Amino acid sequence: MRSLCRLLSALAVLVTAGPSVVLGDCVDVIRASRLTTTISRDTREIEEAARNFCKEYDLLKGGSSAASGGIAYGILAASFATGSASLEQVRDRYCDASDYRNARSDAFRSYVDLIAPGAYSAYEKCIALENIGVGFSIAPSSVLPTSLTAAVSYTSPIFTQQTLTFAASPDVSCSWLGKTESRIKLTNGTGSLLTCTRRKSDVASYVQLIATTSPNATLSFPWSRFKDDIPQDQVASLRHELAISTEALASLRDGLKSAVVAFALNTCPPGWREYVPAQGRFIRGLDKGAGIDPEPNRLAGSTQEDAIGRHRHSRPRDVYDAGGFDQGGGVAQGQYFGYGHTKTPETGDSGEVETRPKNVALLFCTPN
Repeated sequence: MRSLCRLLSALAVLVTAGPSVVLGDCVDVIRASRLTTTISRDTREIEEAARNFCKEYDLLKGGSSAASGGIAYGILAASFATGSASLEQVRDRYCDASDYRNARSDAFRSYVDLIAPGAYSAYEKCIALENIGVGFSIAPSSVLPTSLTAAVSYTSPIFTQQTLTFAASPDVSCSWLGKTESRIKLTNGTGSLLTCTRRKSDVASYVQLIATTSPNATLSFPWSRFKDDIPQDQVASLRHELAISTEALASLRDGLKSAVVAFALNTCPPGWREYVPAQGRFIRGLDKGAGIDPEPNRLAGSTQEDAIGRHRHSRPRDVYDAGGFDQGGGVAQGQYFGYGHTKTPETGDSGEVETRPKNVALLFCTPN
């Protein structure tokens, strides 16, 4: 019953679409065979994202945050098996190696090869069919363990009809909207449904669409094996992605063991403890040969006390020479005579209790 409902629904779309509408969507070929969970994008979206990303790469490469790549980065990074990638990984995949500011001419093919290896050839053949007026559409929801439904339409400004047929794996049986003939003749502005069934769902199959009146106009697309109503190619891919993600998380966790992070909190969040050496102190990067820190061989976590750089002040002349003689004796230049004894001249107090730049108070924490 569900298969019949899907068939009637697809037929209703075909009938109501009107004779001037081509139902074909060659991205469906990629959707049906993709191994990653990313959303399938069309040529225009990927090429535009690649152009925008590569154009901005010179500005992005100075940052360490993946999010700094914006929307273009997000679309392209999602095509990787891990569901994410570094700026450099996206750059190497989608930007011209001779000038990273420009996108690769085959950016969309590179995208397809990531999310659905081998599907680009089928995509090209689907485009070739579209060029002769044959539209093809297959929704992932129409690919089930033992049944498959695809919509085909024909719209051409030149030829009035097109003859289509199909081929398939030995265990697969197909028909055109219930007809027994393997061939169907579509006139301009019409379409049909190709429905296929197979006896076993635990073996991979394929279905091939052929435009007999045009040489080499064929399209083959895979029919994944299923187990418990789940496509096993996607399961294998998800397991692979999970293994990669688990490894990446473990690596990230190990890398964070010695991290010190500033929080706008008064207490560290769960899993973190206060990094005591940073309490009340500014953070200074290890010199590593830069020649800025006068103690160039410091170790991470070591502290420095406050200091003022070596310098001199000029003192006003009247500090020395004002007043002349006073009680009990004379005054020599450079000394101040005060009731029978001398002392070094002093200026008055100024400033705060410490020397500091403008700053913000944050709590530094390190993982437990």
